[in-house]
Amino acid sequence: MPRRPTPPSHLRVVAALLRVIIVDDDAAVLRSFKRALKLRRPTWEVTTLSSSAEAFEHLERGPCDVFVTDYEMPNVDGVQLLTKVRAQFPKVRRVVLSGRPMETAEGLPRDVVQAWVQKTLGVDELVESVEALIAKAPLARPHQGTG
Repeated sequence: MPRRPTPPSHLRVVAALLRVIIVDDDAAVLRSFKRALKLRRPTWEVTTLSSSAEAFEHLERGPCDVFVTDYEMPNVDGVQLLTKVRAQFPKVRRVVLSGRPMETAEGLPRDVVQAWVQKTLGVDELVESVEALIAKAPLARPHQGTG
């Protein structure tokens, strides 16, 4: 079995502490990504939620490090949800998870969406995107909202 490369030291330290929320209205997608993330990054605390309302209730109890949301969901779409997350929890990293390429999203606010991951590319792409966001700006704890 080929040996995986060792991540940079700041990622090794953060990996044990990383809290990730994934929001998607498709239960099968949530199960699949959670299972795959736990296999690839067993020290990450992964919470899966099925609605924007549920996600915000969870965030109010305690913010996460990375917030991943489906682009197309009922009631509130992913960009609207990330806009709200950014306003109240500006230090939380924000990722869109979508079945379509980013180029098809019109008017995507770059200051709100920090990374875009196509579901078809799988969990490895999500892990790379999350680790790249953390590498750009290491975590600062404790989390504090703007209010």
